[in-house]
Amino acid sequence: MHALLSYAALSGRAPIVGFVRGMMSGADAQRREDLAELLVRLFQAAHRARPARRLESYQPRPLPVPARHAAYSANLLLLAVCAAGTLYGSRLYPDRNVVPCWHRETLLWQSQLSSLDWTSLVGTLTLDRLADGLGRVGRGGPMTAVATSRSASPPTRPR
Repeated sequence: MHALLSYAALSGRAPIVGFVRGMMSGADAQRREDLAELLVRLFQAAHRARPARRLESYQPRPLPVPARHAAYSANLLLLAVCAAGTLYGSRLYPDRNVVPCWHRETLLWQSQLSSLDWTSLVGTLTLDRLADGLGRVGRGGPMTAVATSRSASPPTRPR
C-alpha cells in the first residue's frame, strides 16, 4: 500500500476521492469501521522506519523521503475519513495532545506536497476544533476531520 500511496495526494484527483466515498457508502457500517481502524493504525505508524518490501523498486517519479511520508500519511487520513465519515483527533493521536501533533503533521504536508496537492487536501477536509467536557480545547480529541463534497470538483491551481 505504501508504494501506491506515497507519491501524490489522492485529494488532487477528485474523481478518486469521489469513487472511494461511493465505495464506502455501499459497505455496511461494521466493514467501514474495521477499515477505518486499519487505516488509523497505518496512519499512526506512517512515519516509522519501514523494512524493505518487494514493491520498493516502484518509483513513478523520484521523490525525497519526506515527500513520500507526507503523501502516504495524507492519503491514509483521507481514506480513513472516507471510511469513518468523522475522525476525532484522539483516535489519530491517542494519549497525546492532539493540537501540536496535528500541527506538525500539517506542516509536513504543506512543506512536502506539491502546491496543488496541498491545496486540494485543505479543500477536501473540514476540521473542527471541539472543546472537551470542561470547555478546554487541546486534549481529548479537539479535532474532528470530516470529508466534504468540495472534493467533488477539481482543485484549482493557486496563483
